[in-house]
Amino acid sequence: MGKFDLAIFDLDGTLIDSEPLCASTLSKVLDQTMGVRLSGEEVGELYGARDIEFMVNDLCATYGVAYPENFREQLADAYREIAHEQLKPTRGAKETLLALSSIQRCVVSNSEAEYINFSLETVGLLHHLDAIFNVLNASNPKPAPDLFLHAAQSMNVEPARCIVLEDRGIGIEAALAAGMTTIGFAGNFPERGASIAEYGVLVIEDMTHFIDLALA
Repeated sequence: MGKFDLAIFDLDGTLIDSEPLCASTLSKVLDQTMGVRLSGEEVGELYGARDIEFMVNDLCATYGVAYPENFREQLADAYREIAHEQLKPTRGAKETLLALSSIQRCVVSNSEAEYINFSLETVGLLHHLDAIFNVLNASNPKPAPDLFLHAAQSMNVEPARCIVLEDRGIGIEAALAAGMTTIGFAGNFPERGASIAEYGVLVIEDMTHFIDLALA
């Protein structure tokens, strides 16, 4: 019997190479709906893996504008339009999920369920996962540990028997606070490796290296 019964994956920047796509889409919709002009790079730097609600409320307060009507619908439509052509799984993601079929596998993300399911289905990974946990499944999103603890409880696994793959500091912070073994992933953004390592976690750039760690 191995050390772990549940492998938990972040979504954006981990299982799917979506961050540049999401940031550019957000940049476009923020300009259209709020008159806020930020480049995709600026959106990523300012808000990283923060949930959409946090980002929009912060921008509304910063720029003194009202929460735009139908913002989420417009953002979802813009994302779907471009994702069908440009969204890709992270190299090694499918191979990793298939190799971990002997333990449970799930996604824990600060995104909403519709976005998560659409993205995973688009890149062909949805049916390789046993469960999806989204931002609405707990009172507090990452960097709080609530989502991770909810996922473990829902899957009937003790936190100590969970292993997590995360590419962002707020996710690593949340997983560590939940008492889970945490691995940093820098495959899509190697330049993040040093900052991820500052959390005291092992950092990998090849996702398939997670297989042996999860099956240890």
